Amino acid sequence: MAIAADAFARQLLYGHESFPRVDIFCYGNEIHYFLAFRNHPAFLRINYSPPLQGGMIDLEYYGVSKYELSSHPDFSLDALQRFFRSLGFGIQVENTRVHARYDKEQTPDLKSLCEKAEMLFCLAPYLLDIDWTIGSLKLDAEARQKVASAWAESFAVWGVLPLRLLLTKDRQGIVESVLATPTGRREVVWSGKGAYQDRFGAETGDFFPRFYTLAHRLDPDIASLLSEGGRGMIGQIRLERSLLLPLRKAAARGELTETSEGYEQTSPELFHRMSEPEKFAELIASGDNLKSAATLASIIAPLERVLSFRTTGSVGYSEVQSTRLSLQDEDLGIHVMRGERRGACIAFYTRGTVLFQRRAKTDDPWKSNAFFNTAEFLGLLRRANYPVPGLEQLPHGLPEEVCRIRANPAETLPAEPRRPIPGERTVGGLRASPGRAVGRVLFGTKGRTPEDFAGAVLVTAALQPHDGPFLQRAAGVVSTGAEF
Repeated sequence: MAIAADAFARQLLYGHESFPRVDIFCYGNEIHYFLAFRNHPAFLRINYSPPLQGGMIDLEYYGVSKYELSSHPDFSLDALQRFFRSLGFGIQVENTRVHARYDKEQTPDLKSLCEKAEMLFCLAPYLLDIDWTIGSLKLDAEARQKVASAWAESFAVWGVLPLRLLLTKDRQGIVESVLATPTGRREVVWSGKGAYQDRFGAETGDFFPRFYTLAHRLDPDIASLLSEGGRGMIGQIRLERSLLLPLRKAAARGELTETSEGYEQTSPELFHRMSEPEKFAELIASGDNLKSAATLASIIAPLERVLSFRTTGSVGYSEVQSTRLSLQDEDLGIHVMRGERRGACIAFYTRGTVLFQRRAKTDDPWKSNAFFNTAEFLGLLRRANYPVPGLEQLPHGLPEEVCRIRANPAETLPAEPRRPIPGERTVGGLRASPGRAVGRVLFGTKGRTPEDFAGAVLVTAALQPHDGPFLQRAAGVVSTGAEF
């Protein structure tokens, strides 16, 4: 309900006043939404579960009302399809019947699924109007396609379509700019020639790169915003997710302090980030919470197939890795120490992905945000529909590897990941499957036969089912894109 309300409120801020009626029915993690555009219905199902546990978004409706079949400008609904694809949805249109879907084939985690659900509700007020509006413009077919592409790109980063500001008063032209003249303000209408232009197409110069550099000094987790698309557009959605949200989280955990001059980093004597190897070394040395840490590692084991871990260092000869686990309304940090067989032997979690310790005064003891509460962790997983093992499967003692490490103090020294030596060329990544391979690199499969990849390493942007014969011959594969 909150996702729909927030999305509609965003449209209201930009002057949109017509919204569909929404009836919501909750069935555990699966929610059914019935959207009514006057007498025209749409059915939306969203399962707010992890992708491999059935998480998906599925929308079906007829894109053209039966009362408009004789006058609709484009039965293919080409503009609408562009909007859905810009948001990452798969879409099919057959005889004006629209079927849009976002599931485990597209989404990496639960957080991404929730973000897509929010964007879909941002788009919902325009589902029946996009092709009508673009088809009614006094422009040729090529110019209308430019409008559809530009609007879809803009919507993906802003989450709004301010038609009241984009269109001329007769809704048949695009306002390229507004001139102040002695007789008043005059609209300049885009001719349809050349690249698409509207009143919001002004360049921002180096403002955003400089702005993000300053923000990065406050919080190192601030993502660098690089413009995407032809017009280099940076929109509200990306600003909220990459700038405002990380800053709010930093302030909430105490890493930023509000002063008369604005926010500043909290003194290192009151707040500092910890490294995961440092925490595991401290855990093993003290012996506190070790049994709970071993139990957490067993709970995390079934989740490994849906999580992408990154190495953050080591404790002795044991590798330490971390990852993000997305819930519906927050992220957890999952931190594991692996044994000789590569399985997690002890683990802890954090609310949020940053491991830190803080205190109110310099003479107070430090308090860490590392948690070992197995009951709370199981409850968080169940509410988000993640798989959890039964109580009979959980260990009752310490793993042998932990006992061995505790018995040898030399193996409890924390270490950061090895840095490349001067001149060494390395590429970091996420492991998709176990194993090691050495071979000459071949970029892509175009113009090559499967036999060319015998003993070679395939580097490609994406892997598709038809690449099977190449994979069978290759010694290894590196995918630089998100599709596997």
